[in-house]
Amino acid sequence: MAHLLAKEVQDQIPALLGEVPTRTDSIESVYLNTTKSPTPKSRKLLKIALDATVPYPAHPTIPWTDVNSTLNTLNDVYDGKREARNVLIEIQDKLTAMLPK
Repeated sequence: MAHLLAKEVQDQIPALLGEVPTRTDSIESVYLNTTKSPTPKSRKLLKIALDATVPYPAHPTIPWTDVNSTLNTLNDVYDGKREARNVLIEIQDKLTAMLPK
């Protein structure tokens, strides 16, 4: 599983399978970058899927980009650099600190 979730492997997913990689950093650097990967057949369906998706309720004062960047810490778990328990505690602490007091 660690091998399949490694960035190097996930970066190959669009070219090999024509699918969206699991890792957000691979999505941003390869899947959405037309100079780095051939146009996967699924890319044209992505906008349709996104348009049909209902977003989770948003917090009135915390931007989703702040929440999402905090969740990117999970890549350390995928890479085997850190234990899931410690990363989840860190994420919880960061998200809690974002809440207004």
